[in-house]
Amino acid sequence: MTIRISGDDILGNLKKAVNKRRQNIALAQDSVLDEIVTWIKGNHETMGGWHTVTGDLTNSIDYFPSHLEGDTIKANLHAGMRYAPHVEFKPNHWVLSGGINEFFDKFVKMVAERVDLL
Repeated sequence: MTIRISGDDILGNLKKAVNKRRQNIALAQDSVLDEIVTWIKGNHETMGGWHTVTGDLTNSIDYFPSHLEGDTIKANLHAGMRYAPHVEFKPNHWVLSGGINEFFDKFVKMVAERVDLL
């Protein structure tokens, strides 16, 4: 019995495996971003220095789902209210940077752990 494997088969399977891994990384990254958004919304009043009156700024905090740009998987954390930068840069305040600082050192580890679960 002879088994023939062509270079095209190997490359095709490798591309499928890489694409599946990228999809898993994007899903894992989105789950971590969801956790960051939840953390920000739960801690902005005690740690971020601002109290919400209407809830508009709090409700506008979210992320755009992960997407591929070249070989990089990107996502954007954002606050959708026009005045968010004014709150972010007031002394002793933050809107997004507190969450970024809280998760900065553990973000990659959290994504890697979640990729292995997918």
